[in-house]
This record gives sequence, structure tokens and C-alpha cells, in this order.
Amino acid sequence: MGSLNTNIFERPDYWCGELGYRPGPDGIGYQDFLVHRFKVAYILAKQPRGKLLDIGCAFGYIVKRLRDKGIDALGIDISHYALSQAPEDVKPYLKHGSADNLPWPDNYFDMVVTFGTLEHLDSEMVPKAISEIKRVAKRGIIAVNPGDAPHFDEDITHQVKKPLSWWRTQFPPEFEVRIDANEKWFGLLLRQELIAFEEEIKNIFLEGKITAPVHLSRGNEKPLIEIFGQIKRNDWCFSTHRSHYHALLKGIDSEWVRNEIVAGRSIHLNNKEFNFLTSAIVGGTLPIALGVAMAIKRKRAKGHVWCFIGDMAGETGIFHECSKYAARHDLPIIFVVEDNGLSTNTPTQLIWGRGKSKLNIIRYKYKRGFPHINIGQWVVFQ
Repeated sequence: MGSLNTNIFERPDYWCGELGYRPGPDGIGYQDFLVHRFKVAYILAKQPRGKLLDIGCAFGYIVKRLRDKGIDALGIDISHYALSQAPEDVKPYLKHGSADNLPWPDNYFDMVVTFGTLEHLDSEMVPKAISEIKRVAKRGIIAVNPGDAPHFDEDITHQVKKPLSWWRTQFPPEFEVRIDANEKWFGLLLRQELIAFEEEIKNIFLEGKITAPVHLSRGNEKPLIEIFGQIKRNDWCFSTHRSHYHALLKGIDSEWVRNEIVAGRSIHLNNKEFNFLTSAIVGGTLPIALGVAMAIKRKRAKGHVWCFIGDMAGETGIFHECSKYAARHDLPIIFVVEDNGLSTNTPTQLIWGRGKSKLNIIRYKYKRGFPHINIGQWVVFQ
């Protein structure tokens, strides 16, 4: 990189100050933004199958999130300062270096990702950086701020003022070239991926190729993307009969999910490798999930349990027992109630009278005069 960019990226006031990332109300500039969660979810939707490189990794937040998901991710950045600010547990996986001289052999990575980085290079370095990316990886996600974007000139570190169409001509089809943007944009892309998958399953079903029930999802993409942004690779995920989105967002290969559905196992997708289990029985996974959470706590093991249920299951006794038990014993489990207002096809409110029913219960207190069992004395039976 040129001296201008290099010097700026080594300055703390670029990462938190008027030069670059302006501090928010909390006084923090560059941080683990929500957009990182969406970008990671988008990367996982592309199903990396080997090593992954993040070029321009900055503080390593994306690398850390990917490694938490079980991806063998590495990062490289030009800024010594940025790398010094990375979380300690991710620093061993980050290198100092530049995109035009990547210190790895040919085809070392399955995928390269870079978000808002290439436009910072000096113009004469761009061809070499592009060549290096194609040399070390088979495919990738290249997100740039194109030169015709409205706010391109507001960042003094932007050097390469090329339109998106130009960037796309520099990479083969295996590299997806897109505009770098905020969480809404990446969230929209990921939602489109999920919706497209369910549309494909719908069409396969209409062709008569799935001879078993399927339960498709639509309309809950955004909250699920946000929730799964918190779920790590080795966390346990318990789902329901409507589990396609859950499986995909957990990082399970879409081809595997598709094959299981076509084989008639849509309502009970189970994948041991990803700690992913489902049940078509209403509330059927609740006690199992609770038991796994208790085992994690007793063994002092790492990991968390996420248990998804519908709003009908959320009205059942087993849910109230499990959620109260988990709370009282401080178990590492979170229950997620997916509320579409329906108990199968009948409004849940109509079935359960949620919030309107008057419970006819009489409760009184007393102090018992005998022990829990027998009379409190030894008895010799003749």
C-alpha cells in the first residue's frame, strides 16, 4: 500500500476518531458491528468446505465469528495497530501483510472473502492483489465500495475509483463480486438465499418427488438470521418439524438438507456433526434439550443449548416445566418461541385463550403435622 493509507491505518484516531470510524454514544469507533454477524451468516450460506481467508480483517471480528462456527478461518491486514486490537484468542490466526503479496501457496484456501478493502489499495497494486486472490483461492466473496457510489469520496483512504461493473470483469464466476454495504443489505441477501431454498423445495414437492410431509418457512428470515448470529458451531440446536431454515443457518450443507428432505425426512432432520436434532412431536425436544444443558453444566463443558418451539408448544405443560427448571438451575439453554399465531391451523389464542382465560384455582397454605411419609417413628412389623 502507499504511505498515505499505511500511515492512516496505523493511527488509533482512524479506528476511533474523525479520520475514519467516528465514535458512537458509547465512545467506541470500530467495533464488532451487527453487520459482521450478517456477513458471517452470508458466508456460511455459501458453505465453505476448507480453509477461509479474510483479507483486510482489521480487528479479526469476522475471523473470530467464523472460527466460533467451526470454520478454519485466517485473516490478514496491513495495519499492525488493528491486529493488536484483536481478541486474544483469535490473534494466532491473523497475519500482518498486504493483499498484493499473500504468504500462502496456490489454492491453499477454499474461499477468500474481503469486505471494503480492495478500493483502499493504490491503483498499481490492484492487478497484483486480484491475481493473488485468484491464486490462493478457488472461490470467494469480493465486496467493494465502487467508485460511482454516492459516498465514495467521503473516505479519504479510498483510492481505486472503479465502478462495480469493472470489478466484476476482474474475477471469474466462482468469485461473487458485490457492493460492500450495511447489515440491512447483507441481511436481505441472506434472506433471499433462504427463501430461494424453500421455493426450490416447494417446486420439487409439486413435481411429486417428495413422498412425505414438508413444512416450509416464510416470513421469519430476519429474526432467525439475528438469532443464529449468536449460535456457535458446537452449540446444540433443537428444532421442530419446521427446521429447514434452522439447519441452513446452523451451517449444514444445503445439498445435505435438500437430499434429506427429498428422502422424506423433512420433519426430522438430524445431523450429529452439527449437534442438530429435531422432532415432529410438539414439545418433543424440550426435555432432551434440558438434559443436554444439564450435562453441559455438570461436566463444566463448553457450549450452549438453543431449543426452538412453536407458540402452541409454548402453551404446554412440558414447556413451563422445562423453562422453570432451566431457570432455577441456571442451565446454559435458551428457549426460542417461534410465534406465528397458529396451533397447526387454528389460532393459538382461540385454542388456549392466551391472556384472556380466567383460571379457576384455589390455593391455601398450611403447616403439615406429619412427615412426608409414614408417621416419623420406626415401626416393627409382626
